This record gives sequence, structure tokens and C-alpha cells, in this order.
Amino acid sequence: LSYYNEYKSYLSTMAKVVNVLRQSVIITTASCRRYPSITLRSHCQAARGRSTRQNHGKSSYTNYILLGSSGGILGYFSSDSQQIGRIKKEIGTATMHLHQSEPQLAAKNFNAALELVQNDLDNRGRTSQKEIIFLIDQLGNIALQLERYSEAIELYKVTIEGLVAQGMCRSDRVITELALKIAQIYAILGDITNAELGFMTCIAVTNNQFAKSEGDLSAKEMEIFELACEGLGKLYLSAGQPKEAIKWYNHAISCTEKYSEGPRLAVLYRETAAVYESMGQLDEALKMIKLSEEKAATHTPLYTQRFSVKRAHLYARLGKQDEALRLYEELVKLSKERFDEEVLNEIELHLNKLSP
Repeated sequence: LSYYNEYKSYLSTMAKVVNVLRQSVIITTASCRRYPSITLRSHCQAARGRSTRQNHGKSSYTNYILLGSSGGILGYFSSDSQQIGRIKKEIGTATMHLHQSEPQLAAKNFNAALELVQNDLDNRGRTSQKEIIFLIDQLGNIALQLERYSEAIELYKVTIEGLVAQGMCRSDRVITELALKIAQIYAILGDITNAELGFMTCIAVTNNQFAKSEGDLSAKEMEIFELACEGLGKLYLSAGQPKEAIKWYNHAISCTEKYSEGPRLAVLYRETAAVYESMGQLDEALKMIKLSEEKAATHTPLYTQRFSVKRAHLYARLGKQDEALRLYEELVKLSKERFDEEVLNEIELHLNKLSP
């Protein structure tokens, strides 16, 4: 939504191609290594089989990333090319099917658009037209939503190369956003080495921009820094390095407190609480959960009870059974009023653990 004005003209044009088209919002990331565009066909064909085997069970994390992501990065550039018009039509139809929860139909249009782009790349080598750069970025977005992660990575890398070919500096914010997307995908795939490299690259570039601007960064640049720090926190926690995770979560929190008082802080506090809990530091975990509840109550009150369930769980682990049971009872009543089955199921799970 924050990018609505930026894409207004683009959406208006695409609406003529398909009846329903919305701009996809995605998070995914990129390392900045150079891959010749002409090799995209072989990379994607090989990746298609790998992604099918590797991505089972990862859709929930992908949805989380989609919710937390920035949107597409380029504006619309007009073209009279019939072939580009066909590509846009396939992309628009694929996007429509995704919004209608029809991934199989979306995949058909995605494949058709990918083939058209690949043919263009085969004929002309490295991407040089802005229209093609834009379309490749959009195909990367669709590949992410289809959970074809390896293909998304290659498409974002080609987008970077196209932007560089157009004269964009590799330290530009737009390219850093793509690098962040690729790093997040590597994290989904469990590729710790490339994910870590990608996140560190984003942090280094942002720090360099911070130094050049004498501490005056835009909110978007600060958000990139925060998301990269959070990415490292998640990565190190999953790798069994909670102390490193805490360090990077603290960086993310410090950054977010400076540029935003929105719901992101509630999420970061809750994630940090999970790290402290994994280390057995339950008092610190409880402190962070209470902070997350305060922020959620201010910015996303409907989700406050989800954070409160965690507080009740921590009370139980600390041996405060009475407090835990009282809080669970309050949450059960509230969840029934709101018909929140997800929270009720989570509470039931915790209560079963408390039962003798």
C-alpha cells in the first residue's frame, strides 16, 4: 500500500490487459554476484526441479516474508513491442490468478512469460531495455509467490545485472533491496552461507551510505538495515547461535525505535523473546514479551492476544501456574468472542502441557 502512488500509472495501464490486476507485494533478496542473462534458461530449468524438492513445508515462512516485504521496485515504461505486450499480458494474468488463490493457473502464465523473456535474452544477450528489466523483476516476484525460490533468485540477479547495465550503481538502494530479497530466499532454502553473505552485504552498503550522508538516511534505507539485521537474527537462531542472534536482534530493535514506532517493534520484541527463551533466560524473555504486548496494543490490538499467549506460556515455565491459568482463561474468553480458532488451538496445546 505504501507504494500505491508509485505504481498508480503502472496499474492503470495493466488494467487494460486484464480485468483484475494488483501489484504483488513481496520480500525476497539477492546477492550481487554477476550472472550473464543469457544463461537464465539453463539456471531456471535446473532450479525448477531443485525447488520442487526443497520447498516442501515452507509456505508459512514465505507468507510471513510476503507480509513484511517491500513491493516491486521499478516504474512502468511504455513499449510498442508486440512481444513485450504478450509478456505483460501473461504476467498480469498470472498475478490475477495468484490473488484468486489459483497457483496452478498462475504457473502456466508464469511459464509462458518466462519463455518469452528467455527467448529475448537468448537473442540479445545481457538485458538492455528498461521494459525487460521491469518484467524480469515482476517474474521474480511471481516465482517467489509460487515458491519457486531458486528461479526467483536467478530472476532477481538478472534484474540487478540489467540495472547495472543501465548505469545504476551497485550501492543504489534499489539494488540493495533486491539483494535483501535474495538473502531472504537463501534463508528460506536453508543456505546459511549465502543468506549470511547477502544480509551482511545489505548492512555494509547501508552503513556506507549512513557515513556518506552523515547519519541522514531515508526511512526506506533504515528499513533495509533493520530487515537485514532481523534476517541475521533468525539465521543465527536457526543455526544454534543464540548469542549472535540476540546481538543482531538488538541492532534491529535499536534501528526500528529510531525511525518507526509501528507494529514492527512488537514483532521484533517477540522474536527476541524467543531467542532468550531458547537460552533459558526466561525472565528476559518475559520482559520482551511484555514490551511486544504494549506495542501490539497500540498499533495492532487485534493481535495482542497472540503475544499474551506467549506470556502465559512463560509464566507456566517460570512456575507461576496460577498466573498462567488466569491469563489463559481470559484469553480463551476473548478468543471465543472474536472467533479466533488459531489462538484457541494454541491455548489448548499449552493447557494440555500444564495438565498433570
